[in-house]
Amino acid sequence: MLYNGDMVSSFESEQRLVDGVINPSVAQFATEMPLFFSRGNHETRGAWATTYTDYFPTSTASPYYTFRDGPALFIVLDGGEDKPDNDIEYHDLVRYDTYREKEAKWLKGVVESDEFKAAPVKIVIIHVPPKSSGWHGEAEVARLFVPILNQAGVDAMFCGHIHRWRVAKPDGSISNANFPVICNPNMQRMEVTATNKSIQISTFDTNGKNTNNHTITLK
Repeated sequence: MLYNGDMVSSFESEQRLVDGVINPSVAQFATEMPLFFSRGNHETRGAWATTYTDYFPTSTASPYYTFRDGPALFIVLDGGEDKPDNDIEYHDLVRYDTYREKEAKWLKGVVESDEFKAAPVKIVIIHVPPKSSGWHGEAEVARLFVPILNQAGVDAMFCGHIHRWRVAKPDGSISNANFPVICNPNMQRMEVTATNKSIQISTFDTNGKNTNNHTITLK
């Protein structure tokens, strides 16, 4: 299971995370199924935001990392805040622009690694989807990360943030990406099955009704 960000509206306290995310997950699946987390822009906000990796540790000690499951290598990226650093929310007290620049350098190393090149399927997870004409965070994801991923031959990207289903085709019309970018509705779960030949995607509402389906055929 992977949570693709904004699981809390603001990371104001440990209790909010425990009551709203950890305890419900443990009650339903997390004692038997591995749980991964992609940080959303709302997890960057609040008094507890700097403790994020204490609760969701990663192999890199950062919110961006990789893991392998079956044929797929997952690159989990962190778009940070969707607002400029000098926005009224922060008054220039954060440095997410610099943070994303550093992350892009890390990403270049990932796509040049033997682990990446050996994986039959390559999937990117990030909360904020790329959009060159979008607001600051979306534009920065498109500017910094997408060119690296385009050149590397990524198969798909899964995002949240916009709270609705959207498939950006690999023609660059929305995301500048040469791979499909799929956004998941915020009140629905997405089930993904990856093989060496295809990636099958389906979404389901809270009543279990199948709401969307999409297939990515791999080259």
